[in-house]
Amino acid sequence: ARGGRSSVLRTGRPVGAVPVRPEAAAPGGRIRRRWIAAPLLLLAALLSLAYLNLTSEIAATGYDIARLETERQRLEMQNEQLGLAVARLSALDHVAAEAAARLQMGPPRSAVYVQAPPGPPPPPFATETPTPTPVSVLGRLPQLLGGQAPGAGEGPP
Repeated sequence: ARGGRSSVLRTGRPVGAVPVRPEAAAPGGRIRRRWIAAPLLLLAALLSLAYLNLTSEIAATGYDIARLETERQRLEMQNEQLGLAVARLSALDHVAAEAAARLQMGPPRSAVYVQAPPGPPPPPFATETPTPTPVSVLGRLPQLLGGQAPGAGEGPP
């Protein structure tokens, strides 16, 4: 020992002595530690894989968002261009030029008028609808069977 000091710590153990736990000293103590450490390592590995999977999905989603944003901008520009083309093609000057060039259409050279004879006058409006006179079925029975009804040859009563 240096300087008069002993090689015993305050705890009463020699300096090079390894502390011994009661469970480690018991038979199978190391096996118990392994049974505790193995599931913890497995859990840490599974959590690491889950974290890696989550971050890769987030990165892929970010790429998808960027791609879709670019496509949306391209489609908006294409929509504006098509709107301008529709406005240009539907202008009256363009329609008249196309009709003259492609369809050989133009203003009429001479006007032809057809005169039709006047038609019959329309029928007058009926102001009152005639009401039918009630006829009993028994009174019409001989007429329906092929004979004349009594008083059929006579005029109205």
